[in-house]
Amino acid sequence: MQSVAVDVDVDDESGRAIVLGYTCEKNCKPEGQLWLLEDGEQVWQTSIGLHPLLLLRPYAVRWSPARYFVVASGDLEGAGTAFLIRAYAPFEPEPLWTFSRKSLGNFNLALTLAIGAYGEVYAGGYAANSFPAFAIIYG
Repeated sequence: MQSVAVDVDVDDESGRAIVLGYTCEKNCKPEGQLWLLEDGEQVWQTSIGLHPLLLLRPYAVRWSPARYFVVASGDLEGAGTAFLIRAYAPFEPEPLWTFSRKSLGNFNLALTLAIGAYGEVYAGGYAANSFPAFAIIYG
């Protein structure tokens, strides 16, 4: 079993760090993971789902001023490909909300995140027809 961290963000208010990554076996089918750290110690971990391909793994995590964190990835196993954004509260394994966008017959993937001062989510990624995917999700 291998564990891979792909992104990390620190909450300005609490000083907590959220680490995003995945675990997988020899023939890697990544299982997305979140690890919450306080003072360098892990205080919480949860799976955020199995992804069918390494390419669709989680890519980015950012803290929101709303006191939760937001994750960008491809879709989960059995769902095809989608531009997937999910929000999680600390110590809660289920998402608070989910934004998913699919263009049928096209490859879709969320890669990047930024969070605005009022909690709005800016997400970018891969889309079809030579255009990048971009979404603004208001909180």
